[in-house]
Amino acid sequence: MPGDAADLFGWCVAQPQEVLLDLLAYLAASTVDAVQHGGQERSQLAHADRLARALSLDMAAHWAPGADGFYARLSRAQLAQAAQEAGVVAACGNLSAMKKADAVRRVAGAMAPTGWLPVPLRSPEVLQVEAMAA
Repeated sequence: MPGDAADLFGWCVAQPQEVLLDLLAYLAASTVDAVQHGGQERSQLAHADRLARALSLDMAAHWAPGADGFYARLSRAQLAQAAQEAGVVAACGNLSAMKKADAVRRVAGAMAPTGWLPVPLRSPEVLQVEAMAA
């Protein structure tokens, strides 16, 4: 890219479409802040939601919670809540009677085939369906 802003338009006109599309993708991505902070309203993530919708982004295809990472950071109550959301409570057994490490492994094993994601990673459509069902 040119160092002088006055040369930017001419530089853009001279670039192949692939370079311009890469630049557009970079610029669009730099305007999206999908990092969620405590107490933040979902509406504050509107740009990220629109981008996820446009890209048909399915985070379950790119990330899955695991026993050594995500689940290990949850309390037993949070593990039970996740199991309830995914419909695998019966497969998890009595989590409150287990040692934390055992509860984590049990939940991680039961949850693996479900494709469950924590709320911040769920698509706006999934959240809307869940809200209507509640």
